[in-house]
Amino acid sequence: MTQAEDHVLSPDGAATRGAAGALVMSARAARMRRLSEFAIHAFLLIVTSISALAVLFIFYFIAKDAIPFFRLAGLREFFLSTNWEPTGVIPSFGALAIFYGSAMVTVGAVLVAVPCPPAGRRWV
Repeated sequence: MTQAEDHVLSPDGAATRGAAGALVMSARAARMRRLSEFAIHAFLLIVTSISALAVLFIFYFIAKDAIPFFRLAGLREFFLSTNWEPTGVIPSFGALAIFYGSAMVTVGAVLVAVPCPPAGRRWV
């Protein structure tokens, strides 16, 4: 008996069970499955490509405006100064206080969110 003879197609062309109990799919159902999988993969590729392109454009526009600032003010002043007065007579953009505050909030959140084991017990 050939493979075509040992199973009967269902009326909707879906998969049926063959002689050995294995799932046998009709050619039409297999073709539709491949087509739908291709369409899903193509859709996901398009969506992820658009997302990646959007992130690249964000980086480009931020860098385009930031590079002249860092040439003028310098990295040292930005990262190590605590004075943040962008509207002052002489503008100052020291972000150390902002970074320190963000780090302290993060440490506080970790201390609250991460459970501590009972005293004397070790993590396995």
